Amino acid sequence: MENPSALEIDWEYLSLAVESLEDYVLSPERMWVITKMINREPADRARLTIAGIRLCQVRLGAAPLTSQRQTELTRLGFAVERVQLRWSTHWQAKVAAENEERARLWQNYILDLMDEGWSKAIYASQVRLRAMLQLLNLELAGAKQHFLSADFRDVDLRSITKEGPFVWEPEIVSGFPVHSWWFLYRSGRNT
Repeated sequence: MENPSALEIDWEYLSLAVESLEDYVLSPERMWVITKMINREPADRARLTIAGIRLCQVRLGAAPLTSQRQTELTRLGFAVERVQLRWSTHWQAKVAAENEERARLWQNYILDLMDEGWSKAIYASQVRLRAMLQLLNLELAGAKQHFLSADFRDVDLRSITKEGPFVWEPEIVSGFPVHSWWFLYRSGRNT
């Protein structure tokens, strides 16, 4: 059996996440396990989070889609927005908590990157954290909620990497303009 593409996994994740989203938002859990996704790579695909949903929406929105898939993406987007609007206080609490956790994980990765050096494959996977932080901070800013300006260690990242090609699938590059998503266009200093 052929391994599904990252975009096919995004579809599966988003569809399954929407099914459980309201229960998750109302729960005290920071991350909610999506049982059907447990054996997927990357491993964080088994965890339902606001950032996971938002990243899938942006990635899929950038992909070339059939009209049927575009309609389905729109339907899923409306379902997400309904939960966000109905339970906005719970939603924002989840976003704030997730933002703190993902910022800590990203900062730890940058420290590891500084110690261990560049790996394109590892960076392409780990940079999901930074992309999620970008989306979480947009959520927090959009809600006019006070949030700490997280130290994303961008200065460190720029010092140990250089401009490079887009690190994810070429078919979604249009959804990630370099001026906003510069960290997705990096390579190792010595590569």
